[in-house]
Amino acid sequence: MARVDRGFSWLMQRRRWLGLVPVVLIVFMATVLPSAKWNSDLASLNYMDQGLLEEDRRVQQQVSLSEQMRLVVALGDDEAEALNVNDEVAVRLRESIAAGELVNQRSVAALLPGPRLQEAIAAIAFGDASLPDRLARLFREEGFAEGAFADFLEFLGGPRPLPLTFDELLASSAGALVRIFRVSLGDRVGFVTYLQGVQNEEAIEARLVDVPGAVFLRQSDLFNSAQLDYQRSTAQLLGWGLLAVFCLLALRYREPRRTLISFLPSLLAAGVTISVLTLMGRGLDLVSLTALLFVVSMGVDYSVFLVDAFDDSNPQSVAAALAGATLACFSTVVTFGLLSLSDHPVLSNLGLTAVVGIVSSLLLAPTSLALASPRRWG
Repeated sequence: MARVDRGFSWLMQRRRWLGLVPVVLIVFMATVLPSAKWNSDLASLNYMDQGLLEEDRRVQQQVSLSEQMRLVVALGDDEAEALNVNDEVAVRLRESIAAGELVNQRSVAALLPGPRLQEAIAAIAFGDASLPDRLARLFREEGFAEGAFADFLEFLGGPRPLPLTFDELLASSAGALVRIFRVSLGDRVGFVTYLQGVQNEEAIEARLVDVPGAVFLRQSDLFNSAQLDYQRSTAQLLGWGLLAVFCLLALRYREPRRTLISFLPSLLAAGVTISVLTLMGRGLDLVSLTALLFVVSMGVDYSVFLVDAFDDSNPQSVAAALAGATLACFSTVVTFGLLSLSDHPVLSNLGLTAVVGIVSSLLLAPTSLALASPRRWG
């Protein structure tokens, strides 16, 4: 306790030089912060053993016929429109296969064409009265059993049916084959085409760009977009949280000097933390922003403890408060310091952000108090 008290007294005796601390920090942050960047790659937050990853990829190639991260969705306001778009997608993807841009596709188009294509086929099949007899003759010539297609030929001789719907196909014995292709997106309907062996995704996307309702999806893009949205919302919450903390401090102290001494150390600590992460080549991500909320909260606590202790008539109050804050900082740094040594990016970023931010807050809290406070508030 005595050493802590002597340390704070030493700071009070060198208040003139302490003015360089915020200046140096502001220059440091102004130099580094423009280089800070968002880390929007969600995959970078994960860590997997490369050998295990290669084994997983090899197994996927053996058991899965389709790409897991890239697919095409045909969208429409209703099922009929989506199926018509899906037919055009199937045509374009067949062109991609012929051009060597794609190995294969899996689509419901072969089992369930859109109403427009079904009507066109029905017009041909039911518009030719001689078709049943010609088909029967061809079946006999090819060696098919007599009567094997009798029901089909009789069907062609009847009235033209309405286009087949997805629900009707789903209720049939083929339902298990087509269930995976239909998706509902709000009020819209979509049909998914799964891709196999994508060789040139840019060329495939270019073939689909003029098809209304066709969307070439990369799941990595969706994940990254969601990551950016979360980062923006977290950054906004951080900003609003800082404003709320400042307002609460202003209401508590009702005096600008106390308010600023309580608030500025945590704000500077957050800036220093971001600058250190930038210097280490680490972008800001959702984990770092969340850890900054923790840093700001702890930093404000340290400053409030010291400001309140400075108001106390007991000369040992500041030393006691600073000793308690130091002990709390030590336990926090030990805990999160171990996380910063982890090979996992999430744990490492969390630990590093917390350690740098908490230590900066602890150092800046007494420095700001000694710099801006007279021996007693006037």
